Amino acid sequence: MATAGEIARIFGEAMGLTEASVALRYRALREDGLVVKAARGRYTPDRSMLESARLLIAIMGAQAVAEVAASVRLIGSARCKIAGEPGHADHSYRFEDVIKELLEWAIGVEREGKALEHYDLGVLDARTSVEVAVMSTALTAQLRINDEPAMRFYRAEDVPLPSDPRKAEIQQSVAERARTERMQTTQTIDEVVLRRIATGLIQSGSC
Repeated sequence: MATAGEIARIFGEAMGLTEASVALRYRALREDGLVVKAARGRYTPDRSMLESARLLIAIMGAQAVAEVAASVRLIGSARCKIAGEPGHADHSYRFEDVIKELLEWAIGVEREGKALEHYDLGVLDARTSVEVAVMSTALTAQLRINDEPAMRFYRAEDVPLPSDPRKAEIQQSVAERARTERMQTTQTIDEVVLRRIATGLIQSGSC
């Protein structure tokens, strides 16, 4: 299993960032409890994919280190609703859960060429192209599969505020900026980045 430093190196190398910049975001997540420090500083296997998804969102979506936790809570909670077939309920997806699934797909492909069968995304295999875009100023995101729009995630309005007054103030500020900011900042990654991260996680024994 990888240490926090190893995780920072894996994500930094995959995304063209310094290990230090990733480590700052990881530390902010850990201090807020969004990433749990396991014994001897190592990841617990059953949590690593969700924590990796949150770190990815922190890197793509937080405009400042002080806003990492708030941005991850807000963007990670963004929802995509897909209409169900007649007589069936609609499907609702949280962004952080879909990112977790994409990381699991990338790991399956890199480890053993295994495809992922998703109810709404179809079959994702080694030939699948993926594009994930996070609009950090709007707190929204979108997903394209094989160059086709697949999911769009809209800002959730029911994200609970932290009990800590300072953290609550930051989250309220980030949410308010999303309502009033006209300029849009977008960060995008593709399947190449996801598979690089997956390779690093496999080699480190994190999954």
